[in-house]
Amino acid sequence: MEENKDYMTTDQILETAGIPLLLFVILIYYGMRLWFMKDISAIRGKNKPPVKDEENYAKVAWKKGNFVANTGRKSKNTEEIAFFTKGKARNLRPDAKKDKAEPGISHYMSGARGMLPTVFDIEPPGKNSRIHQAEKPVQLLQQILGFVTEEKEWVLNQFAGSFSLGEAALLNERNAICIEINEEYFEKGKERLLSAKSRSR
Repeated sequence: MEENKDYMTTDQILETAGIPLLLFVILIYYGMRLWFMKDISAIRGKNKPPVKDEENYAKVAWKKGNFVANTGRKSKNTEEIAFFTKGKARNLRPDAKKDKAEPGISHYMSGARGMLPTVFDIEPPGKNSRIHQAEKPVQLLQQILGFVTEEKEWVLNQFAGSFSLGEAALLNERNAICIEINEEYFEKGKERLLSAKSRSR
């Protein structure tokens, strides 16, 4: 008695659905590279120019006045400050056109609170006055906070160092959380913030 087979063998499956199955596997492979590994080269090719990073919002040079740092290879007095946003930038920039079309209502569009400058021209802290070797000037940080935050918002500094960002937040009427593992920097930073708080009253 001949056995009734109601299933397909591997050869029959490959013969019937070989090409669609192969395409499906390829689709899954490249889909995984794109979705989980964020590997754009999977579909663009390795020799293509890089895709503009959608999370990179802007980059502004910080010119350190007349200060020149010797980096070992060459001397320079500029440092790039990168502004990042997760996805589309927040709606902070005033929309003058919509304000004119609908008077009495404040409208905002995606972007910083104002046009970012082409350069921040601010002297760094002097060697004898700074707390930390990588300390940024409070004036510079105040300007940056003014572009990307609103009053009473929170600012997180996970590597506080000199606590200059905390001082800038206080002076700009922002709240700040400053974290520093070095006890010496922490104590000096705490004194700095208490002094800034008393001056801002």
